[in-house]
Amino acid sequence: MKRESLPLAFRSLLLIVCLLGTLSGVSVGQGAKRNNDLATRRFISKLYEQDWPGPLLVAMGSSAYWTLSLTVPMTNILHIGPEAQSALLEKVSDPFIKDRVIVLLGGVGNQEAVAAIIDAMISEDGWRSDPSAIQTNLCANLALTNITFADVIWKNEDSLSPIEQCQDNPKQCWSLWWKENQVSFKSASVDRSRYYRHYPNYGIYQRTNR
Repeated sequence: MKRESLPLAFRSLLLIVCLLGTLSGVSVGQGAKRNNDLATRRFISKLYEQDWPGPLLVAMGSSAYWTLSLTVPMTNILHIGPEAQSALLEKVSDPFIKDRVIVLLGGVGNQEAVAAIIDAMISEDGWRSDPSAIQTNLCANLALTNITFADVIWKNEDSLSPIEQCQDNPKQCWSLWWKENQVSFKSASVDRSRYYRHYPNYGIYQRTNR
């Protein structure tokens, strides 16, 4: 039977069913996103309840690597993935959990997180009087390297010694790099994994076959 010969009422019913199916799919997607946002905020509230030592350099024979000593709430947020970014960005300036949030953004964030992380870093003028500045900037260096895979601080992923001119003022180095690269970075198609060897490969930066 041709579609044109279907009764008008039946065609109208088919249209309504199709629309309901579409709306139902949208509703389910929105519901999942809302649930992830609520879960992220719940886990973020747990970040205040537990101390975190920050990134630690571990020596294994002739090699060394960074370990992040992730707490349970931090791991849970990383497992949520990219949808955790919005809630984390709201807390990136909170002095009580800023370092943890920066590290988490490094795992689940995209280009939208880069500027926020750089802004949260401590500049050369302030880090000498801020005892938390060294750890904050280290967290940012690891996070930004994981998102961008750029050799701004370390010459390559096997290096643990910062590039000399950026050692005391990594914020300025990242700011200059982002100013030069943000447009191309947003539009570039990433043809290799952004996985950084000293950072856990969670969320959208899981290792892929090359």
